[in-house]
Amino acid sequence: MAAVGAFALASRRGFSGLQLGSLLLGIWLIISPPILDQKHLIAYAMYWSNSFSGGVLIALAAVGLGFAALRRTAR
Repeated sequence: MAAVGAFALASRRGFSGLQLGSLLLGIWLIISPPILDQKHLIAYAMYWSNSFSGGVLIALAAVGLGFAALRRTAR
């Protein structure tokens, strides 16, 4: 996921669809542990791992969407 995000940031076109997908995946990483914990036992470390990686993914996707919006308005 990080490689796809980096590729989308480095691209001239920006790939807004990939950034939006990354944003949704980051949201899922944050909300999934409480949902999945109702059916399956999840380790405490998984909560922190998912929350951290989801937060980083959301931040990178937001930056990517911002850059894509700036590129569109600059034209």
